[in-house]
Amino acid sequence: MITLVSTQLGTLYRIFQSVPSIVTASEDKEYRFVKLNEQGYAISNDKGPWHCVYDRELDIVWLVGRDDESPFDSYWSYSWFNKEHSVGVKERGTCNYNETGCDTSHVQQQAIKRKACNISNWRLPYAEELIALVQTPTKAGGLFIQHAFFPHVQKGDYWSQTHSSRINPSALTHLKQGAVAVSFKHGKSRVLPFRNAAHVMLVADKQALPLSPHQSVLLGKKQSIAYFKN
Repeated sequence: MITLVSTQLGTLYRIFQSVPSIVTASEDKEYRFVKLNEQGYAISNDKGPWHCVYDRELDIVWLVGRDDESPFDSYWSYSWFNKEHSVGVKERGTCNYNETGCDTSHVQQQAIKRKACNISNWRLPYAEELIALVQTPTKAGGLFIQHAFFPHVQKGDYWSQTHSSRINPSALTHLKQGAVAVSFKHGKSRVLPFRNAAHVMLVADKQALPLSPHQSVLLGKKQSIAYFKN
């Protein structure tokens, strides 16, 4: 059974079909995250594999890091560089698809070029978006993130697109400028120099998700449903 809820119209529609929805799959607990497969379609949260996650709270899509030597392997690191405005430091990180080094513009270009999850408007998250992922670990020594949806997050810093002239820690202030990074090991943010090597988790606006008559993530913030692929 699928239940379609529209709080905007103040109406409730019950539609009987053979696939479950976010609502029916989470009647006892409203899930913030929804798994998306390689094509960008929602799948049941107890299934896999998944390549992206729709964040119902922030209304954006996260590109989930992997452990497969691909350009989206969570292990790779990047210096911070904005190619459009020529700000930052190029190619000071390490990845297997650019021998001279990697920066944040490289992984963004890879996601756009490959249309990860059938989406082509990938970007670095704002600091507020990354910080919103921080949550108390469910077990001692765990990371400050929902591990069930982001299983390959590293114990290091993750870049945001928010840059600043105030670097923290103070020992690196002579480098003058940097960008905000969030550590899911400590659950805290700080400003690091552009040249530092940190990890990346890209995001995209939800409106870019692929739609079909039978499977879609409908627009709306915690007020619509996604059709699941069995």
